[in-house]
Amino acid sequence: MKVKDVTPKFLRGFLKYLNSDGANKYGGRLCQETIYTYFTVLSILMNKAVRLEMIPANPFHKLSQSEKPQRWTKKREFLTMEEVEKLAKTECDDWRVKKAFLFCCFTGVRYIDVSRLKWKHIQKLADGEYQLDMTQKKTEEPVYIPLSANAMKWLPEKGDNGRENYVFQFRDRSIIYKYLQDRGKRAGIEKHLIFHMSRHTCATLLLYYGADLYTVSKILGHTLIKSTQIYAKVVDSMKRKAVDNIPELPAL
Repeated sequence: MKVKDVTPKFLRGFLKYLNSDGANKYGGRLCQETIYTYFTVLSILMNKAVRLEMIPANPFHKLSQSEKPQRWTKKREFLTMEEVEKLAKTECDDWRVKKAFLFCCFTGVRYIDVSRLKWKHIQKLADGEYQLDMTQKKTEEPVYIPLSANAMKWLPEKGDNGRENYVFQFRDRSIIYKYLQDRGKRAGIEKHLIFHMSRHTCATLLLYYGADLYTVSKILGHTLIKSTQIYAKVVDSMKRKAVDNIPELPAL
């Protein structure tokens, strides 16, 4: 279709499609953030078309505010150190899921990256310590993450595995969600446990125990510091809650 054919009527139909069943490649519904992103990108393109004098005005401007998709700021769930300890003590039906999730709680690595983690990515440094050295799938940017004692204890035994062997050797991603949910219930954790929560947990723990924003952003591999600032707000609320929990002194 031509740029001039992108009318308010077309945009309403496009938005109806984005909100329908089967809009994503798996046959399901798109999340609100994705719908907002797709709609915003198209609006940016229309603004460029106006600057290039291909169309007189952006058709998005003729839509009411209520018609446009709104950005949804989702709550970033994370685990406290106490909850991480509970998970560490709880058995899981697949050791890969347990070890990989806890490893990510102390490294901030995404599922897509830990699933393709090979032994060659675990580098031993001159001082005898270890670091993770790999390129992120999402950003295609390299990350260098110091591996703490907490992270190292959740690495499986290397055994006869060579540099090109996968560390965790996941079998089926579809059952990981079930394993995490079952394990969370056994540990008495009421939060909706998903793998990406390990990344949020890592960021929150680092900030809570004194790391600065810049350092955390480098560990997480964020390209923009504002992506890390979200976690700082979470930590501030945790500190406020901790302060408010101290019993109040009686009036003098």
